[in-house]
Amino acid sequence: FLAIQNAHKVERGARLQQALKANKVDIRTMLALPVTDHAHPYKSEKPWQKVYAKADPGQLSWYGKWYRAKTLTYYECQQFHKWGMMMDDSIGARGWFSRASRTRVNKTQLIHCDRRVVKARMMKTCFYAYLPKEKWMHPIDNVA
Repeated sequence: FLAIQNAHKVERGARLQQALKANKVDIRTMLALPVTDHAHPYKSEKPWQKVYAKADPGQLSWYGKWYRAKTLTYYECQQFHKWGMMMDDSIGARGWFSRASRTRVNKTQLIHCDRRVVKARMMKTCFYAYLPKEKWMHPIDNVA
């Protein structure tokens, strides 16, 4: 299942390159799409998105079950979600690329991101105090 998805990504990338060379596609309109859109040239998918939302655990092979368990364990060990943070909130604003990406986000989303980070830092300094379990960030909601 995951190998087929990766093959689709390679094919999509090759088709996009051919369309760009033939001037059939405007790259600026494609880059304006959200990163989670399948038409975006740099579509990013978090690993837990693949195994949690798209893969049925009952129909996976032994490798798929192992990969699913490994990915969800990795997600659990990061602990960002236990403080209510999204994965992208943990990107620091030290590099020029991070500061440039913050200029492209709308203002309310940026304010919420900063508030989640401040709240998580305060909870982390309080001897790793976590939010109640119902306020944790679910893997489905933790997307780019």
